[in-house]
Amino acid sequence: MMFIISDELLYLAERTPGLESLVLSRLSRISREGFAKALSNWKNVKQICFGRFSGIYFKQIIEEIGRNCTELTSLHIHHPCLHLNAENAKVVLKNLPKLKTIKFEGACLFRGESYSLLWTESSMLEAIYFSDCFLMREDLINLDKAQSIRFIFDKERNLWKAEC
Repeated sequence: MMFIISDELLYLAERTPGLESLVLSRLSRISREGFAKALSNWKNVKQICFGRFSGIYFKQIIEEIGRNCTELTSLHIHHPCLHLNAENAKVVLKNLPKLKTIKFEGACLFRGESYSLLWTESSMLEAIYFSDCFLMREDLINLDKAQSIRFIFDKERNLWKAEC
């Protein structure tokens, strides 16, 4: 099913309360309220992967995931041009403190504190993946396209290392 609507998602959520892994390729036809109601049925979700959604709802989506999916350890966001700025990074840190892995595909990464906040402020995060993302200046000028960068936390050395 390419597009799913709020009522269908809620129908599925009510019948799968033990769900541990959720993949939604598009959220564009799911309302914020519908997404929140569905998530309230999935308390055991450990992995979420979602695609296109209205970027203005990023904060609300992450807050709902944090409120309802307290066991979440892995988040994969495939959303072209999602602005990973300092504000959005702080929303992730505040609402998803148990994340061990996070992956962004197609996001706009803003230089400065935006993405560096993720690896300096999270005590649980072990890996951050950036795939096909754009490195941006704060004035929205595109600096470069990063094909694939992975940051892994080296627990023995207590430092982050980059792999391309």
